[in-house]
Amino acid sequence: MSSKFTFNRSDISDKEIIEYINQKENIVTISFVSPYSNIPHMCPVWGIFHDGKFVFQTDDYSAKVKAIEKGNNKIGVSIADPKQYPELNPSEGAILYISFGGTATIRTRNEFKEFEDMYRKTFLKYVEDQKERARITKFVLEEIRTRVFIEVTPEWIKAVRVPETET
Repeated sequence: MSSKFTFNRSDISDKEIIEYINQKENIVTISFVSPYSNIPHMCPVWGIFHDGKFVFQTDDYSAKVKAIEKGNNKIGVSIADPKQYPELNPSEGAILYISFGGTATIRTRNEFKEFEDMYRKTFLKYVEDQKERARITKFVLEEIRTRVFIEVTPEWIKAVRVPETET
């Protein structure tokens, strides 16, 4: 994490927030303004928090990329952990969800020295099975030529923790 970055939460530490964002169970949804209709658009992505930014990959021709190229570079990110919602009885003190928004920047393979390593980390975060990891890694390396990363530098955050019951 960048030493200049902090989420500035008194009740939840930066470390807890980053660990929550990077755990594999999370469902990450991003939102941006469509470059085609100017209507808000949401979609799921696979991403991780790295060096003070939320980083996810996408096709270089995606609507997300087109929106940023047209100047709509504000992206919202919502992250939820589904294991905290069984029968709406989550663990006390657990983080239920985190939402943040910020400015997005496109990073191409040539601009990002950690590109391949980050690409593997992003995909492998979500896949445990070793055979599936090998298959995914092969797919990733073949597909990489059409991919870019989008980095979102957070500007605001909302994080909610399950309140502890008083005894």
